[in-house]
Amino acid sequence: MTEPSGPTLVELRKLADELLASWAAPKTTTMQTATLARDVTVFGYSLHAHKLADSYLRLVDADDWQTAFPTLRACYELAVSAQWTYAREHALLASLREGERQRKNLIDSIIASGIIPEGELQKDLEAAEKASKEHEEAKGLPASFYGICSDFGAPFLYMVYRSLSQFTHAGPAIPNLYVMLDADEQIKAFMPEEMSDTRKRMCLYTLCISLIWAGQATDALGDKHPRRRQLSEAAESLGIPEFLKLVE
Repeated sequence: MTEPSGPTLVELRKLADELLASWAAPKTTTMQTATLARDVTVFGYSLHAHKLADSYLRLVDADDWQTAFPTLRACYELAVSAQWTYAREHALLASLREGERQRKNLIDSIIASGIIPEGELQKDLEAAEKASKEHEEAKGLPASFYGICSDFGAPFLYMVYRSLSQFTHAGPAIPNLYVMLDADEQIKAFMPEEMSDTRKRMCLYTLCISLIWAGQATDALGDKHPRRRQLSEAAESLGIPEFLKLVE
């Protein structure tokens, strides 16, 4: 992740608190019947992103920045996904197809484990296989987060995600978070090393853009936009678009 320009660490934390506070305020968003399934999905993604953001700040307030990376990554993924689900026609159907494919894979894993006999799951397996092939309108739409980021034509979106992923999955970056070396480059101790203000700033920057994008996706659902000005001004202060634009 490249170092963000603009607000300081203190200013980013203040912005995150303000965005969470306005999200928690009463909302006037009205969901339309014609797009109810999409709108519920967008709101669900945004709601979960904000709940994760609150948990993330609780972790960093305890100076637990290292273990907070997976929470930040999930918050970011949900925010971008909320924007995509709002902007891309049939995005919800693509998500449903992918969900059924994942359900089929889970059933296959259960069968392979031998925990439940294959015969008892055959109907579930057939239903999942059938459902994973439904929704013709969703064919050709991305199923992975990489594909979603590519649909916006913005390589930096997935770059940020991959940067956070290295601190989420098992790999060399994880133990390096805890190895402290002495002056001779020998292992001195295993304990969380103090994170630099630059990295903390990058993390809070990512959290804030996540809250902006998740917030805008939800705010756009209704005919009234109670948070539009706040979110627009916040996006401008961070030098980011308030809405991600699809590549047509």
